[in-house]
Amino acid sequence: MVEFGGIPTHLHLALGERRNNVYAGVNLYDHFMATANTDTVLMVRFFQDGSAPQLA
Repeated sequence: MVEFGGIPTHLHLALGERRNNVYAGVNLYDHFMATANTDTVLMVRFFQDGSAPQLA
C-alpha cells in the first residue's frame, strides 16, 4: 500500500515480469472490479518471448 504522486493510498495488484528493464504485465484491478461477486474465472497465459501476458 503506497501513496504516490498525489494518488491516494491504494493496493496495486499486477502480474508481470521485467526483462532487460522492459515491463510486460497485466494490471488485474479492472478485471477484478468487473468480475466481483461473479463466478468468472480469469486465465492468464505467459509467453516465453518477452511479450505481455494474455488474459482469457
